[in-house]
Amino acid sequence: MAKKYSEYSDIELYNLILEDKKSKELAFAELYNRYSRKIYFYCFRIIGNQQQAEDAFQETFLNFLQSVKPDRVMTNVGGFLLRIARNICHKHIRDTRKPVVSINDIDLSFNDESFEKKELASIVVASLELLSEDQRESLILQVYYDMSYAEIAEFLGVPVSTVRNWIVRSKRKVSKILAPYFERT
Repeated sequence: MAKKYSEYSDIELYNLILEDKKSKELAFAELYNRYSRKIYFYCFRIIGNQQQAEDAFQETFLNFLQSVKPDRVMTNVGGFLLRIARNICHKHIRDTRKPVVSINDIDLSFNDESFEKKELASIVVASLELLSEDQRESLILQVYYDMSYAEIAEFLGVPVSTVRNWIVRSKRKVSKILAPYFERT
């Protein structure tokens, strides 16, 4: 009996994309199912606007499909997709020169819809807007993607000490912004 596509590794699926049309469609669909949510939320957290994040997200998967070549050695499909998404998001930010984060577009998925939690979510999102692009991205990768300093440094192509400094500074800045909120509660 043939293996289900969900049982294949990412590398096997990548190689199946090079096969016939049916294999390509099914392998791509499985990779999409595995990574679409993670890639979309990365784009959204970096760009901050739902529509623009959706555009970057779609462009990421289109670029991925176009990049599949028989001579490419693939070792980390998830990392490759994240790298494509990062490049597209940063290109978008460079092109617009004004990263926009709409608080109304943010869904932090609190179960309790109390006013205080909505207010805190708004403040957290606003505090991320005040960070530099490098600080915001490194903090997002650490907090939302549970990446270590070394993994972030490798992904961003900078020294570990630089990542550590960005994250420490970003946490310090966010803490200062949030401190008054917690003092009054």
